[in-house]
Formats: sequence, C-alpha cells, structure tokens
Amino acid sequence: MKKGLSQALLTVFFMLFITSVFSQERDSLNTSTKSETVTPKSEAGNLDMITAPETFEVSSQFNGFISKSHGSAIVVTLINDVAFPLIAKGMNKDFYAKNNLSFISESDVQTVHGYKGKSFKLSFNLEDNDYIRYMVYIGDIKNTLWLNITYPKIVEPVLEPEILKCIDSVNLNPNRGEK
Repeated sequence: MKKGLSQALLTVFFMLFITSVFSQERDSLNTSTKSETVTPKSEAGNLDMITAPETFEVSSQFNGFISKSHGSAIVVTLINDVAFPLIAKGMNKDFYAKNNLSFISESDVQTVHGYKGKSFKLSFNLEDNDYIRYMVYIGDIKNTLWLNITYPKIVEPVLEPEILKCIDSVNLNPNRGEK
C-alpha cells in the first residue's frame, strides 16, 4: 500500500473510531436493573497483556498498536468491574446498525493462558474502502479486556492469521506469566 494512502486511511480510521465506535460502545455497555443504570469505567489496558503481530508497533496516538505498512490498528482498553458476557450481550443488530457495521461472525475465545471471551468479526466501508473490525472481549469475573482491531480487507489473507494469534495471546496478568 502506498505511503500516502496508508496515512490517509489511518487518519480516516482514527476519526471514525473516535467519533462513532468508542463513544457509542460505551453507551451500549450500560447495564440496568429495574431503576438503576451502571456505567462501567474503562481505562487504557496494559499493552503487555497481548503480543502484537510482527509489523505492529506501539502507537503514540492511542493506547494500542499500529501497523503503518498495513494501515491497521489494535486499540487496547480495560473495562473495570464488568464480566465479558454482559458486554458481549450488547453486540446486536441495533449496535451494528448504529455503528454502520455488518456482522460476519461471532465466536467463543479461550486464550493460551486460559482466559475466555467472545470475538465478533465485523466489516464496514469507508470512502469506498472495505475494512474488517474484530471486537474482542476477554476477561475474568471482575474485568474485561477489549481489543478493537481494524485492518483493510485487502490485507486479510496475510494479516488475519497474525491477528488471531494476537487474540490467542491475551494474558490478563502478564507480570505473573500465568492465569
């Protein structure tokens, strides 16, 4: 991919990400009981919780990793005090429509470190370019790691296997090296 096009795609991606997906995703995380609404708190996730693919480097623009050569990004967010099944429940037709996303697939995840989660593979089109977005929620009884992974569909044959390895690498306790 040419450098100028790659930079333009990344700029557009970040604008889209910031204005639509992140803010609306937080809204969809609200869980309620009869008359009470709880809004989970999120923070930058520890980047050591995942092993990013080879061409990705730590981003200076957001909490995560970027691959300039592929026009791709991995955003890492920790959602406190909410187990992943509650978050995954918000991934529905209304959410997809609100965020201009097309559902491709949903799968259960179990990492090599034993953590469970849900992965949603989605697609969207921006300025006549097709993109793939993985929204992955992996956690334990207390917290959920949210990976928001986006890349151009054209690089899917070479990048998707590396992205799946990255998802499989999640370790919520990287300092202990185990679950």
